[in-house]
Amino acid sequence: MTELDLGKQVANIRAVLQTVEAQVARGRIPEEGLADFKSAVDDVRLRLWGIMSASSSGEYDSFVERFRLRRATEILRELAQDVQQGKVAKGHPEMEWLTEAAQNLLALTAQA
Repeated sequence: MTELDLGKQVANIRAVLQTVEAQVARGRIPEEGLADFKSAVDDVRLRLWGIMSASSSGEYDSFVERFRLRRATEILRELAQDVQQGKVAKGHPEMEWLTEAAQNLLALTAQA
């Protein structure tokens, strides 16, 4: 990616943030949507910080592996807490997919 391309990407990100800010000011974005957007921005920020750190040390692959494992751990802990507190229904239709994925991961990691 050239510096010009990167400059365009930065301009795009700023434009999106300004658009969201304007929509929030007009009351057009529900709180749930804003929380999801914040989470995505946080994810981008953390990944960028890691990429910058890892690229200078030559440990990019290791960074990506650690980042994904830590993020998955964080998500699972928060989700377990939400289920326990009743914020996420145990009978939610997508819970079956999550259970299947968790069981598959457990089986794969138990073999290690």
